[in-house]
Amino acid sequence: MQYVITISREFGSGGHLIAEKAAGRLNIEFLDRKIIEQLASKTGIAEHKLDAHATHGERFWQRNKMLFNAGAYDLNQEIFKEQKAIIREHAQAHSCLILGRSADSILADFEHVLNVYIYAPLSWRREQVKEFYKLDDDDALALIKRMDAQRQDYRHFFGHKTDRAHLKLDSSKFGIDGSVELICSAATGLFEL
Repeated sequence: MQYVITISREFGSGGHLIAEKAAGRLNIEFLDRKIIEQLASKTGIAEHKLDAHATHGERFWQRNKMLFNAGAYDLNQEIFKEQKAIIREHAQAHSCLILGRSADSILADFEHVLNVYIYAPLSWRREQVKEFYKLDDDDALALIKRMDAQRQDYRHFFGHKTDRAHLKLDSSKFGIDGSVELICSAATGLFEL
């Protein structure tokens, strides 16, 4: 059976590593950077500028719209439209796991989708971010708050609901491997793999 898993996550929760490992274990395509690469190819916009779009959303593109010769149309909506098309093409073609990019909202009308949300207490995420980025407590906390706010802004800008999760995992309780196990077990049961 063809199916899709979408994973949304809080910054510092380990969601990227969990998603990558789950896709590998299920032997399905993992879509994260690949979406940006394909989007850059389709639009002609450099990958680092598309990363800024994903990170800063509306604010970046409204300030820089003229730099990209956007003229009268809304570049945010145009970028998102292309991203949506890429996500839907992959979901229709084969089983895959998509990290972020509001895939849960984009694929809301797909039948065989498992939407996962990965979170963790702020104190645990702070320790993960401190270790990974080599930051002190204050800088790690500031980065977490900024990234969480930017992800939330991105979803709100495109009108996406945040309550589409079928499975919510506290990665501090289950760890990376335990979270992978739960996602794979849920997919195996739900999609009768």
